[in-house]
Amino acid sequence: MDISLPGIGNSLSNAEIATIIDDIYPAGNKKTGSYAYVLINSISGAQVTGINVDTPVLSKSFIAVDSNGVQNESVLQDIAFTAASGTVNVDIDRGLRRFIVNGGFWVFESLRSSSGGLW
Repeated sequence: MDISLPGIGNSLSNAEIATIIDDIYPAGNKKTGSYAYVLINSISGAQVTGINVDTPVLSKSFIAVDSNGVQNESVLQDIAFTAASGTVNVDIDRGLRRFIVNGGFWVFESLRSSSGGLW
């Protein structure tokens, strides 16, 4: 199972993850000592850079209007925005949590490290 979390402080607890596992693979149907491995991804620190909303994203049109009966003034008539693009940099933390069936329940056992450097 893969669980993606929105970032530090917004993560699911081990008990909440165990409940999700039990919804998918009920512990009551598993032998004591059975394992479930959960890949955890936490994404935080998203920063967007390089977007210039002045041009060509922003389009404005102006119109002359009568001001005080004899004077034309230019005022904003319409404004529109088109798609913008930029660069996004995020911090991604990965981990592998192992849960075990104990007494008919999924219980968090350990945070595992990667033998292949994947997280």
